[in-house]
Amino acid sequence: MDDPTLLKRLRAIEEQLEILSERAGVRYRRPGANLPPTVRELALSGKKIQAIQELRELTGVSLGEAKQIVDEM
Repeated sequence: MDDPTLLKRLRAIEEQLEILSERAGVRYRRPGANLPPTVRELALSGKKIQAIQELRELTGVSLGEAKQIVDEM
């Protein structure tokens, strides 16, 4: 997902979903909400390999675990 316009729209939709969910009393957490911001930004901008590397450096998780976490975002 390298299209900046598409990424911008996706982020806006997720922000609206968070707001509406909160108002409805339904908990919603964005995928990757518990990840370090740098990892989340790399993954969302399509830089998955860098996101995996950053996640491993910051948390010490295995390569397989980091890949799974980033892929699930």
